[in-house]
Amino acid sequence: CDFSDLRLSDAHAQFRKENIEARLYKADLNAIPIEDLAFDLVICRLVLQHIPTCDTVLAEFERIIKIGWQVCVIDVDGLFHNLHPKSARLTELLHEMSARIPIDFFIGRKLKQLLSNAGFKRITQEIMPMNFQGLDLQLERELVAQRLTFAKTALIEAFGSPAKAAEFRDLYLSEIAFPNACLFYNLFVVTGTK
Repeated sequence: CDFSDLRLSDAHAQFRKENIEARLYKADLNAIPIEDLAFDLVICRLVLQHIPTCDTVLAEFERIIKIGWQVCVIDVDGLFHNLHPKSARLTELLHEMSARIPIDFFIGRKLKQLLSNAGFKRITQEIMPMNFQGLDLQLERELVAQRLTFAKTALIEAFGSPAKAAEFRDLYLSEIAFPNACLFYNLFVVTGTK
């Protein structure tokens, strides 16, 4: 499920390319218009960090998954925050952004508990560090620039002005480029059985 036609189109294209049979729906994850016990597997990738109602969404997943089958939730932990060194100003801006933007930058570490709260059993967790160095760091810097461009409106809302949003973007991108900068995220892959 997704509410974005573009994301659904991309997913359809990827599944066709991989010769994977899948049903995709345009819907709000808080109220999935699917009958109970309809799916063998639900995969939720890089979504829950953006949803303030994770408990409701996971309860919906539990409702639509067949008994004995699984949910797989994949999300990151530490996005934007796991950079060292950080200037005092960037640290201040990160705290301000985190307090005002409806994203849980540390959702990964919470996934096991969230799945348990939703009623899933036999929960497993794999944590994969994503460590960026050399060329990988340069490529991630380019991706971060794209993410920040995509999130420009949300950043302006969070910071209250285009100038402050631009200051955050420019400062973050410049500090990623520091010699010996350390940037990493943790990718969590958590599965649970109904």
